[in-house]
Amino acid sequence: MPFFIFGFAHVMVGERATRATIIGALLALGGVAVISLAGDARAGVIYVLAALVASASSGYSNVYLKRFSVAEPLATLPPAMLLAGICLTLFGLTFEHVDLHRALQPASLATLAYLALCGSALAFYLNHWLLQRITSSVMGLTALMIPVIAVAVGALLGSEVFGPRDIAGALLVIAGVSLSLRKPIEAPRAAPDRNLFVNPAPLVTPLIKRGVTGD
Repeated sequence: MPFFIFGFAHVMVGERATRATIIGALLALGGVAVISLAGDARAGVIYVLAALVASASSGYSNVYLKRFSVAEPLATLPPAMLLAGICLTLFGLTFEHVDLHRALQPASLATLAYLALCGSALAFYLNHWLLQRITSSVMGLTALMIPVIAVAVGALLGSEVFGPRDIAGALLVIAGVSLSLRKPIEAPRAAPDRNLFVNPAPLVTPLIKRGVTGD
């Protein structure tokens, strides 16, 4: 997703990713691969394409939101999320085999409430709030941190193993994101000529001549 955002942001809002940003994002993506590609990872081409289309769609929507980020989040998010929720519900009921007994269990309802409030309403509000203050390219880098956070939370709360491979991948992600966020070093500005404050003649004399000659 960050790389789609780099491209869309360049065309739609005039943001230009620096070389350090792209290299850092590639390094972080390598860290995500180290974390994710464990064991016998296989996938059909159609599912890989679907994932890429989803990433491109998410990247486009983030940049599109950046164009109109001055709008009030509470005015734009509720209707958009309501429309998306209705569409996804209709698609789910049409193409999925819904087990209503399991879906209406307390654990399922609690999970749904958590995803609706924390994973959607609060998350998208903060996403909009950040886009009002930072570039969409920087915002896109947060997607590379999600696997690191997910693995850490799984180790702390889900009794999952956080092994050397996960640590190596997390370090690559952190290093890559840090490189992408590093600001370029600006050339030092020339110091003012102190002689002008001691002897202002070089500045004052031309002004006097212009006043006399009428220039």
